[in-house]
Amino acid sequence: MDYDSFLDFYRDVIDNTAIKTFTLAQELYELYRMSYFMCNWEKNPLFFDDGTYDGFSALSMALGMKDAGSKGILISVDNYGSNGYQYDGIGLDGVKRECSKYPELIKYIDFIKSDDLNYIRTLSSNSLSFAFIDSWHEYDHVKKTLLAITPKMKSNLSMLCGHDYSWSECGVVRAVDGWREVNKTKLWAFGNSIYSIWYSVIREKQ
Repeated sequence: MDYDSFLDFYRDVIDNTAIKTFTLAQELYELYRMSYFMCNWEKNPLFFDDGTYDGFSALSMALGMKDAGSKGILISVDNYGSNGYQYDGIGLDGVKRECSKYPELIKYIDFIKSDDLNYIRTLSSNSLSFAFIDSWHEYDHVKKTLLAITPKMKSNLSMLCGHDYSWSECGVVRAVDGWREVNKTKLWAFGNSIYSIWYSVIREKQ
């Protein structure tokens, strides 16, 4: 799918649902493209979305899964403000209701209300093909999230990415750069693809 076609999808979601997003259309398209790539590498991947908010990122990843003919699953987790973190979205019931307007996409997604760190720790090691980090942006939380999720990523090939890498006032840049330095031997590639999206390709050294 080219960007213009994705933009039609983006506008349809904005115009016909109650879903809001702080992520730019270009950034969501990057998520679509990365998801599509990973699903062409592996047909039955396990994806993880850390920080559902209203579900737009999850829908964009699911669109990539669909277009690649994937049989994978996307787990999308958010605490929806239950731990005191400020949340002004439509809530879990609203996310499920609005995303169900796209039945060809929601069939890929399992929306879960949970503390993200607690849920990540329940995942099996070496199980995730793709993960997108966009929850609480405070430095300690991002650092703990990256520490917890790294052993869950498939070591033969997986992609770990996140949002707000260009937002210097939050803790994302510091936490990601520190994680990158510690794990540099595991990283096949690292970059800031567009605007605030950072990504890393994890692959065993041959």
